[in-house]
Amino acid sequence: MAVADELQAKIVSGGVVARLHRLLTAVSGTDAHTVQLNALACLTEALRDREAEAEALVAAGGLAPVLQLCDPALPARLQEAAADVACAVACSEATRAALAEQGAVGKLAALLATPNHDVQVRALMGLGMLLSQSDANQLLVAKDSTAVANLMALIRQQEDQDCKIIARDIFTGLERFKNLEALNGAQALTCFLWAGIILQVMLLTGQVKGSDLASWHSYWRAGITNSVGPACGMYALKNITYSAQVLAKSCKMVPVMLMGVLLHGKRYTGLEYMCMTLIGLGVAAFAQKGSSKVASKLASPNPALGYSLCLVNLAFDGYTNAAQDHINEKHRKNSPIHMMCWMNFWTALYYGLYMFVLSGTGMELVGFCARHPDALLDIVLFCLCGAVGQLFIFGTIKTFGALVTTLVCTTRKFFNILLSVVWNGNPLLPNQWLGVGMVFTGLLVQGWMKSKRHGKKKAE
Repeated sequence: MAVADELQAKIVSGGVVARLHRLLTAVSGTDAHTVQLNALACLTEALRDREAEAEALVAAGGLAPVLQLCDPALPARLQEAAADVACAVACSEATRAALAEQGAVGKLAALLATPNHDVQVRALMGLGMLLSQSDANQLLVAKDSTAVANLMALIRQQEDQDCKIIARDIFTGLERFKNLEALNGAQALTCFLWAGIILQVMLLTGQVKGSDLASWHSYWRAGITNSVGPACGMYALKNITYSAQVLAKSCKMVPVMLMGVLLHGKRYTGLEYMCMTLIGLGVAAFAQKGSSKVASKLASPNPALGYSLCLVNLAFDGYTNAAQDHINEKHRKNSPIHMMCWMNFWTALYYGLYMFVLSGTGMELVGFCARHPDALLDIVLFCLCGAVGQLFIFGTIKTFGALVTTLVCTTRKFFNILLSVVWNGNPLLPNQWLGVGMVFTGLLVQGWMKSKRHGKKKAE
């Protein structure tokens, strides 16, 4: 052992470590992987518990070729050896930042998808050291959907308990903002301010008259359901999968029509009922991919509660949309910007009372953004996109009614799913093709009905 230590010390003092990384890119041919494997093994031994040599490797630009070999497409032994070197460098606090800057977080996270146990363990160990006491690196993992998916896959699997435990420790160590309903409150406040500015400009320029608008307190009831409904939908995701939530909420048109009929005496044609049913069933058929072993592992802890929350969400959305229709019918010249402004005012007020008075989640949001400024930027962009989108939503409510607005939103959700499938190259199952046909059939019939109705009005 003493001879080995003496030999290693001579290798280190001779600066061999700073040169070994050149072998990783300088070789080619059939023996390239063997040479690279030996070079990585030498690097791992030379770097073990030696911060100076880790810093020398970084200074010599040796991290890039090492991380290039952290590739799931390469042989498992090469991946394992490259991950070993990354772990050795990550042991030194002085070189962790440089390792992260070279993209080590993403590279090691990609190795989690490999089926080799040894590769997964080394990748997890490297990630654990990189994420230790580093908010920036934790944010990199949290923003990397592939990294999160790979960690969750290891947590859910039952075959490899070692990887399961390490992955769970890493995932639970990530600071995540769990109170998603606070995002609804932040978006409502942004939309209120955005619409309020536009409304004042319209009043000052004479585009709308104050006497034509509904009173600001007309929206307080709809504001309650507009606050509670989406919050229930978000809480449902903690108990059922996203696809199950899409399946449940794809029938949103039904409560809109029922609330319109029961509360405000609105009438729809039989063909409209058929179209809405066809579209709802089509989206449901598309979202339901069928059972599998993977789906069974993703089963929710309390599906009854999840589906119940979805039903509450649907009922409250139905009342909200029906109430908006009633206000528009009562005030024919009411501006959609006015509705957007005061609907969001009441929604933001209710969320503010809940977040800052009842639960304290508002201060958690402020503290989280103070610790993670990048998250604040994401929230601002999220709120601004929502504010712009709501301009079109409330314009559609005013012009075409709540049912057409729901139709547009449901169709958008359908196209989101379709784009996701096409983008990821996943083939459609027979029931999904059936769903596509049902949705487009319903949309075509709905479009034909609208054009026919428009033609009659024009003739009159």
